[in-house]
Amino acid sequence: MEAKKPTHEEKVKKLMNELLDGVVSVFKDECSCNVSDTARQLEFSEAKTRKLLITAGVRDNTVYYSSGICQQINELYSQGKSISEIMKATGLGNKSVQGYLPYTKVVYKLPELTAAAKRVRISRSRQRLCDRYTTYISGMSKTAEDKFFWETLKKIAGKTFYITDKKGKRIPFTYSINARSKLCIDKFETVLCKKDIMSAYHNARDPQSMPVSDDISKYLYPIFSEMKIRKA
Repeated sequence: MEAKKPTHEEKVKKLMNELLDGVVSVFKDECSCNVSDTARQLEFSEAKTRKLLITAGVRDNTVYYSSGICQQINELYSQGKSISEIMKATGLGNKSVQGYLPYTKVVYKLPELTAAAKRVRISRSRQRLCDRYTTYISGMSKTAEDKFFWETLKKIAGKTFYITDKKGKRIPFTYSINARSKLCIDKFETVLCKKDIMSAYHNARDPQSMPVSDDISKYLYPIFSEMKIRKA
């Protein structure tokens, strides 16, 4: 007997659960329960990220995201108050109130949901590469390790990293690698060549090797730190 194909509704439900699981994972495991960092990592809006975390919390009977206004709105909603009544009680507009309530149904169209779930998969895949990097290179020859390092850099391109300015503020950045093997730091318009990157990598792996400039290490060491590479 031919296996029954999943219905549209089943596909949507499965993808929605995958999306919720992924957002919670990135929120807890990669972003230290920081909504802003999670949104940035997944390229979602903060409002969307927050609403997905609230929805996952209701599904899992736990709390992933909470704030005073979030608790107030959900308590009023659980008491049977209408959106209009909650708006009046909180002084917030309809959109703001809705933003603190869980999704009661899947409002995404299948293509949009598929794209969102794919984005989460990519983010989690990048993080796994970082987390397991030192395990992967264990026992490799220097030549093989250098090649694997460069390929890993390409695969995790697009992930958000952070530098700290003189005032101690964390500033996010991403990077891309172009066809000429140059690493381009987005936002800061900084370009690093492969030779300098490899020197910095060898320095991080072996502090006795040639030192690198502060400008290079400024951007590369946050990446190396995520990859659990020893810093000089």
